[in-house]
Amino acid sequence: MHHKLFMLLFVVFSSGCSLRGGLVRDSITSVQLDDAGFEYVQTGIQATMSRGSIFCSIGLPPNDLYARLMSELHYQAELKRNETFVNLREDASLTSIFGLYCNETVTLSADVIRFTNATTGSAE
Repeated sequence: MHHKLFMLLFVVFSSGCSLRGGLVRDSITSVQLDDAGFEYVQTGIQATMSRGSIFCSIGLPPNDLYARLMSELHYQAELKRNETFVNLREDASLTSIFGLYCNETVTLSADVIRFTNATTGSAE
């Protein structure tokens, strides 16, 4: 009986449940990007942050993880007039230690393009 109880407790504590959500949307455009009206300025800009949770459900700071990640992307990119992020990507990993503590690492990456005047090639 003790063996079955131990196994049940082991299974419960080694599998954690965690919910994570975030909406990664910085800019929306209706411009067709297959036209010659833009140029790549920077590629592969990244921002990475981690946060932990107790029992993989009680979140620890920072609670505004996505806001901080987007701020870091903006800081690194130093966006200028007519520039925006494209190819936004989110990569996440979750490491669990017997369901007692979880560490979530999120990386946002993006490229920066500059919209130009298609006829002259200069920034509008």
